[in-house]
Amino acid sequence: MSDPSGPIVRKAFLLEALLNLFSLPLITHTSTVLSYILKHPSQINPSSILFARLFGGIIIGGLTTALLYGARHIPSRRAVYWTLGMGEVLLIPLLALEGSKVNGALSRKVAWGSIGMLAPPLVWRVFVLYVRPDWIGRERVGKDERQPLIRDEPGR
Repeated sequence: MSDPSGPIVRKAFLLEALLNLFSLPLITHTSTVLSYILKHPSQINPSSILFARLFGGIIIGGLTTALLYGARHIPSRRAVYWTLGMGEVLLIPLLALEGSKVNGALSRKVAWGSIGMLAPPLVWRVFVLYVRPDWIGRERVGKDERQPLIRDEPGR
């Protein structure tokens, strides 16, 4: 038996994992990416390059992996959405603060653009977690025949 609601969030997990791969240039062409997003590209140094690469590594290695795992494993979806949402809850005010600084590292345009990319996924996570938790998919295994085990894919 296939879960009728889980595929909605599963597709969202896969889409977000795919979109996260667009941060790969942050690892492979760090100086170029930083020159576009920083207010003062002349201040790019080995430390800023290292931390940008580390950030890109977290996105690709950590967040994308969590999304791919959550796409396949229903019980982890709620935890993945909570984890990603808490990151967005912390990053959005930091970006707003940085964008409001006169001598900040980011221009207002870059800061607000970044917030604009983080806010919709956060709204989606809140919607799924609180308004439509049934879209996550069935998380618990029932103890009798009235609540059979629901799997992501038939035959798996």
